[in-house]
Amino acid sequence: MFSLDATVMRAPNATFSSVHNTVQNLTQKVSFSDGLRYLPLSSSRGGDIILYGSIGDTAVRYAKRNNASEPFSHHLILREPETMQWLDTFAFVPSLTKPEGYVYYTTNRLQLYFFHTMDFSGGSGANFRIWRMKWNEDD
Repeated sequence: MFSLDATVMRAPNATFSSVHNTVQNLTQKVSFSDGLRYLPLSSSRGGDIILYGSIGDTAVRYAKRNNASEPFSHHLILREPETMQWLDTFAFVPSLTKPEGYVYYTTNRLQLYFFHTMDFSGGSGANFRIWRMKWNEDD
């Protein structure tokens, strides 16, 4: 995963070189992904969490670092080959009364659609799912 300075990229006089000079290699994910979500840790703790779908091993994972000078560590949350074939579209919904909240994400069988083998009759099960997972940054 890489980051770049969006302020430099938005500048009217931005050049390839000026943007390229801000690119940082953050970490290497366990697998490729379609959806991911950045979750900053609470302002009192600092740090970053990047929640992502690990399509290669049908899992939800997160990368976490406590501050910008540390490398990310990668963690497995959930793996389910039958129902989590293509993870996509993560959304974080915080609780109104607590620092915890929920992460919603979708899974589908997009790879079957691409190869014209998706069953639209429902006989092979759901082609699309919406998941909700309790989230607490201390877990």
